[in-house]
Amino acid sequence: MNIKLYKNFSEPNRIEKELEEIKDMQGQLKEESNVINPIITIQADNPSHCNYCYIQEFSRYYFIKDIRSVRNRIWQLQLQVDPLYTYREQILKLSAVIDKQQGTEFSTELYNDGSFRTREDNFIETWNFENGFNDNGTFVLMTAGAIATP
Repeated sequence: MNIKLYKNFSEPNRIEKELEEIKDMQGQLKEESNVINPIITIQADNPSHCNYCYIQEFSRYYFIKDIRSVRNRIWQLQLQVDPLYTYREQILKLSAVIDKQQGTEFSTELYNDGSFRTREDNFIETWNFENGFNDNGTFVLMTAGAIATP
């Protein structure tokens, strides 16, 4: 099977990855393996500088979790699928309703009690929803932003 080895410079939870392609090579799937966490045997000098790979036959990207030396120039790569990068195109096309978010200096915050706080420059206003959010399909849309100063 065709394997592309990479050096990944990005955090695991990022959809877009910064990758440097290291080598394109052939590998063999270990018998007791699966598509999500495969173990691949490769022949190479030393793949320890690689931490990411792509397996063409599975159409998936993987984190290299462990590299074990089997014998001279034979290595086993223990892999774990990276669903964010593998399915990034489908993920980025999704529309979603976000019901919780991490608050930052310039963001709005939704609290567990159903209240919603917005920040507009130095003005902060909190609205309490008496019954919280309900399941009848009604949504409240708030937008936040800032005007850039020249």
